[in-house]
Amino acid sequence: MARATAEMLAERGAKVAILDRPSSAGEEVAAAIGADSVFHPLDVCDSASIARALDAVVERFGALHVGVNTAGGGIARRTLAKEGPHPLDDFRAVVELNLIASFDFLRLCAERMARNAPNADGERGVARAEKARREGCLIEGPVGRDADEVAGPAARGNAGAGSRPCQW
Repeated sequence: MARATAEMLAERGAKVAILDRPSSAGEEVAAAIGADSVFHPLDVCDSASIARALDAVVERFGALHVGVNTAGGGIARRTLAKEGPHPLDDFRAVVELNLIASFDFLRLCAERMARNAPNADGERGVARAEKARREGCLIEGPVGRDADEVAGPAARGNAGAGSRPCQW
């Protein structure tokens, strides 16, 4: 999904930055997309890492107009299995990745988009959190529903800045 989104944006004339783990194929993906594409490694669960990557994008391209977060994952485990209850630390890691990191990415994109000149509709950019919504549903409990709702408060909180966090 991430590569297809990046390719679609590039086909429509966007300059694309691939932000992914250092061990990913991000460098190869950016090279395959073309000259206006670049790779920046980051840890989506680390605010400083996200900020550094987004700042590098703004420095290279002059602005950030679209941010798409496809990071996410889950664990297919029962709340209570034969071995015992679902490990709480595993659940916390899923919440951190799917909810907190998604919100962090949205808020840091919105901060940079707020610096853009508004378009005719008053918007300065669009940030999306996609994978968290889908992958969060792999475990029992509230994560899937809550991941769907990450963008709601962000959208209300950033509307005045002209950035539009949303989800597919």
